[in-house]
Amino acid sequence: MATKNRYDDLNTGAIAFATVVSCIVLVLTILSVRALTTAWVESEEERKMAQASYTAADDEISEQRARLVGYGVREVEVAAPTSGAGDEESTETTLEKRIKIPLDQAKDLLMDELGAAAEPSA
Repeated sequence: MATKNRYDDLNTGAIAFATVVSCIVLVLTILSVRALTTAWVESEEERKMAQASYTAADDEISEQRARLVGYGVREVEVAAPTSGAGDEESTETTLEKRIKIPLDQAKDLLMDELGAAAEPSA
């Protein structure tokens, strides 16, 4: 006996196909929304970092650069020389005047001095 399709029978093949397709569309939609929001958050963070200003740190750096650029005389505390009579440590300090030169010139002098020391004497 052959089974007849009745008008109230469910088309399970079509229902399964629609379910699978809708699940795939749902997953793709969720993944694309997640990717778009992640990209938006990253671009927003980059924009904020580009516009950020660190005034206290920038002021300190500019002050330090200004101190390193010029010439001058500075008094520096130096440990007093020991008498050489024993292993006792001296806690006395003296003030000595030191000449301050620009950092670039100090680099050049140091490199010249190191280059001259590295050359073999014949």
